[in-house]
Amino acid sequence: MYFALAGLLHKFHLLKIALALILGFVGLKMLFGHWVEHQLGISHNTFAVLTLCVILALLAGGVVLSLLLPKAVPTEGERLAEKATQDPHDEV
Repeated sequence: MYFALAGLLHKFHLLKIALALILGFVGLKMLFGHWVEHQLGISHNTFAVLTLCVILALLAGGVVLSLLLPKAVPTEGERLAEKATQDPHDEV
């Protein structure tokens, strides 16, 4: 998922943080998933749906907050990344 969204990182500046949170959440789920299912007394399918909801909420939150809280001044690296991802046939 990270590589699919890597091209959008310069447009959504909080997406990198959201992806880091998703990776951390998935790692914790892998470590403690069975224990949490047992403690909460929920089925594996219910826990999978809850996990998907958390991942989608983190991803959507990163995108929405990036749109609501735009970055003030782009850094030199961000300007170069944006220039590199533009279509060379586009006239700017």
